[in-house]
Amino acid sequence: MKRTALALTLILVLVFSTAILTLFLHSVAQTNTAVTIKPDGSIEGTSQIQRQGNTYTLTGNLSGGITVQRSNIVIDGAGYAIKGGGEGIGIDLSNECWRDDSRAQLKNVTVKNLKIINFGHAIEFASSVNDVFIGNYVADCSIGFNIWHTDNHTLMHNTIENCVTGITISFGGSNNVITGNNIINSSVFVMKQSPDNTVDRNYWSDYLTKYPNAKEIGNTGIWDTPYEGHEAFTDNHPLVESVAVNPESTDEPFPIALMIILVAIAITGMILIGYLKKRKRLTDSCLLKR
Repeated sequence: MKRTALALTLILVLVFSTAILTLFLHSVAQTNTAVTIKPDGSIEGTSQIQRQGNTYTLTGNLSGGITVQRSNIVIDGAGYAIKGGGEGIGIDLSNECWRDDSRAQLKNVTVKNLKIINFGHAIEFASSVNDVFIGNYVADCSIGFNIWHTDNHTLMHNTIENCVTGITISFGGSNNVITGNNIINSSVFVMKQSPDNTVDRNYWSDYLTKYPNAKEIGNTGIWDTPYEGHEAFTDNHPLVESVAVNPESTDEPFPIALMIILVAIAITGMILIGYLKKRKRLTDSCLLKR
């Protein structure tokens, strides 16, 4: 009986140790990622992005940014996050055209349902054009969306929070549309030299601080006082309430292997407890016979 109890205990310890090791390896697999979507559409640096045609979908969180070298694609974050260390670029659309004139200018890149956290620049547009960012969460970056000398981008239904500069449009960037976003504890900068940009119908967390006497226009959800921004933009229809942005997923999926191991631990524990109870009953029965 003692040998059986010892064997069951050892099995329980072994299974538990395997569970801890699985958790550790799973966490290590999510770190130190340098991801590139190559010009031919292939993915370099991670297995956490699935490609189906021109759509690239994250299947887990990444530590590090994504460098894009291909036009006409969709990056679907599926609610997952890319996380930096306070520097570098989250989504790099520059294709380093500023360094090498032979590189192709990117265009028509859509990024949605992605969390971009703790980078120097969350998104670097540089020379890319006609890009769309919708339903993303950008936080804790020095600059969120860096649009400089580039045109025709649409930012819609994004939340930009705790960035030094949430959005900057500079050096001639034009015909960009920024609407229906939540700007929380972040500034927006548009240079006078960047004409014909639309900044309208956004939620500004500092609105009532700047305009404490403002009132809602009827039940429209619009304040009666335009939001005057830095240099060259005015939001003529600032929103009273924040825009609902609901990522499809927020956390890593629970590893199936770990789930199986935990079930095995539970079953082994139940067997051990049952064995010990049975042994106690036999011991008590022997004592009564004496």
